[in-house]
Amino acid sequence: MQNTDVKTRKNLKKILVVIIVVLFIIFSLLISFGRAIGVPDWNDVFTFCGIYADMNSEISLSFIDVGSADVCYVRCGDKHILIDTGQSLTYDRLWAYLKRNGCTHLDAVIISHPESDHMGAAADVIRDFGTDVLYMPSVSAEFEPQNAEYERFCNSLKEYSVNAINPQIPSSTKVGELGIDFISPQKDFGSLNGNSLVVRITYKGKVFLFTGDMVKATEEFLLNCGTELKCDVLKVAHHGSKTSSSEEFLRAASPEIAVVSVADDDAYLPDYYTMANINEHCDELYVTATDRTVVITSDGSSLSVKTHA
Repeated sequence: MQNTDVKTRKNLKKILVVIIVVLFIIFSLLISFGRAIGVPDWNDVFTFCGIYADMNSEISLSFIDVGSADVCYVRCGDKHILIDTGQSLTYDRLWAYLKRNGCTHLDAVIISHPESDHMGAAADVIRDFGTDVLYMPSVSAEFEPQNAEYERFCNSLKEYSVNAINPQIPSSTKVGELGIDFISPQKDFGSLNGNSLVVRITYKGKVFLFTGDMVKATEEFLLNCGTELKCDVLKVAHHGSKTSSSEEFLRAASPEIAVVSVADDDAYLPDYYTMANINEHCDELYVTATDRTVVITSDGSSLSVKTHA
């Protein structure tokens, strides 16, 4: 009888272990993939527990993995800036990341140009986080998007009384300790991509250059104008496309770190030869398709990088 009880207890323990393992697997799957049906994901869990991605750095730049789209979240002290917003389809990733990092309000939003992969989620961002100011390039009637997404964005600016500014080029402003220089477009380059708002952000001794989808004609113009392009971190233009990142531009920028935002299932981007060219002119090259969210932190004198953040 005693042996039977011992065997029963052992069997119950085994069953209990199996149940725990199965429940853990189900929980992990729900947390990882269940946001679409309203289940909190890992970022929500981290946020609830007060765990943020880069709490101790003076400045952090998070190039968030949102497929073939652009989003960079900049945090410096108590200031929060968003450069582009990605597509509306991937807004849940952006929302979760901002929440994970304790962002409840944005001090500034910068839209490089009004294409879906750069501003598709802008209306959602404005609704959920708000912003003190939104910068974007002036768009002529010829290139103004005629779609529901852009209309929704424009309506959100009015609904939430957003201070939307088309900055004079060139001009400068500050957000906290961050210097922001708007360096392009200084003329009409004949396309939304060519007329991307090109922004240089400085913090102490470090320079971060954001290029939107600017084209080689824009790069050539900036080079001929003698515009200072040297930077420590470069957000590579147009997802590593062959339409951007000329040899001359990359030589002038000469970044320590370059980041390409692109999807892992994109058949055409990034361009092989462009990537090889970028590799020749920077020390470290990161691609969100393989490195996922790339977080660059700095104390103003050195840089650190974390991938899969």
